[in-house]
Amino acid sequence: MSLDKLRRDLTSMGEKVDKANAPKEVPILIGKKEKKGATKKNPSSLGIGDIFIALMMLGLGVITPPLLSTYHPDLADTLSENINAVRVLGRSFILGSEPAGMSSEPQVKPEENMFVECSVDNLAQFISKRSNNYGVHIFCFVEDRLTVYRESLHKSETAPVADWSEMLEDVIYGLVQPYLKSNTQPFSFFSINGKRLVGEKEFGNGSVELLVKNGMVLLYEGGAFVWPGIRIGFKRQVDVVTGYPSNEEEILEIETLSIQPLVLSVKEFISEKESKHIIKVSEAEMEYSEVSLMDKDKGRSSSDFRTSQSFFLEADDEIMHALETRTASMTRIPKTHQEHTQVLRYEHSEKYDAHLDYFDPKLYQEDPATQEMIDHGKRNRLATVFWYLSDVEEGGHTIFPRFNGAPQPWVFDDCTKGLKVKPEKGKVIIFYNMLPNGKGDPLSLHGACPVEKGIKWAANKWIWNHPMMFVE
Repeated sequence: MSLDKLRRDLTSMGEKVDKANAPKEVPILIGKKEKKGATKKNPSSLGIGDIFIALMMLGLGVITPPLLSTYHPDLADTLSENINAVRVLGRSFILGSEPAGMSSEPQVKPEENMFVECSVDNLAQFISKRSNNYGVHIFCFVEDRLTVYRESLHKSETAPVADWSEMLEDVIYGLVQPYLKSNTQPFSFFSINGKRLVGEKEFGNGSVELLVKNGMVLLYEGGAFVWPGIRIGFKRQVDVVTGYPSNEEEILEIETLSIQPLVLSVKEFISEKESKHIIKVSEAEMEYSEVSLMDKDKGRSSSDFRTSQSFFLEADDEIMHALETRTASMTRIPKTHQEHTQVLRYEHSEKYDAHLDYFDPKLYQEDPATQEMIDHGKRNRLATVFWYLSDVEEGGHTIFPRFNGAPQPWVFDDCTKGLKVKPEKGKVIIFYNMLPNGKGDPLSLHGACPVEKGIKWAANKWIWNHPMMFVE
């Protein structure tokens, strides 16, 4: 074994083992505060003693190279708490200098060419206390050194290298390889503002330079961007295009309501005028809703599960086009991934029992049309953006019965346990039906509690992990 190969094994994030056999969660130390006047220890340094001990253990056969990856909780120690992302994503990140040795000639558009420093403040917007970002990894390029935070939690570093391409190939496929045989979308790299930089299919000449020029980038194994939740109550401010011809931007605040499943909330996303418009153009078209029946439910009536009324509204006016653009801007996922807007009305006692929005291919084996639509699981509904168009006097909450990783409920019409989100006019919630690694999240089970007093008007956008061309 060459020394270079051993060095990569000592420092690479890419333990080439199947994640199914790896521990699902690794303890991480958080909460220690720095003492005033104390010399700050560099968490990314790998001591000579560490390497010597590892080499001895390797020679004795105690450990093998794939297990030599280093894990440092030091950075987590400096993050006594995950601070709120008070800076506006896309405008005022703490910027570092240009990486040494890189060409000063711009290779990409200016907005894609912003070097972002892997500072404590910036990392705090993506590092989590516990591993819930399955399939998203933070890459930090600083001069000739690469640091990777696996699952936005673990930390490992490379030794200085002369060939970035060789190093990245080892690291990327060490992280992603176990998933390549599974039925998911190809991996993609994103800027920390959700701008897609490069994906597996087009990864080649110039890709490495582009990533290094960005400094801090995110690798999503499932190929689609997901806003990290960090912790319940975490807030981040993001730039969002309003969608109107003036192309103005506004700053919206995304708040984390739940980590498992990942549920985010955005207030004042839809204006009073826009809400009234959707209700007005849909009211005469509302019909009692149908559901896609799983194999086990064939022959049953949709009303056994859902008693609401709905209408699919295509965007053929300025307001609806603006809302589709705004939704794409907020989620950082193109409009071509959206379905048409589903408008919903719940009158007294009407409800929708707990269900999943993504299609589990194992549950639709006898439905060839659904299997074809989802390409046997490779395409699926990544996220649901749920718009509240009215207030509700009593009831009508959106419920997530598996909040905080709760077990599968025995009954699906129980609104007493779980996270309950109260309807609030103008607010939207985003909940992710899939994990960043491209797998469906069974914890995203959700339902609509019965309306007890008043009428609930709402609408939702289903967003896929692949262009579906319902919306162009």
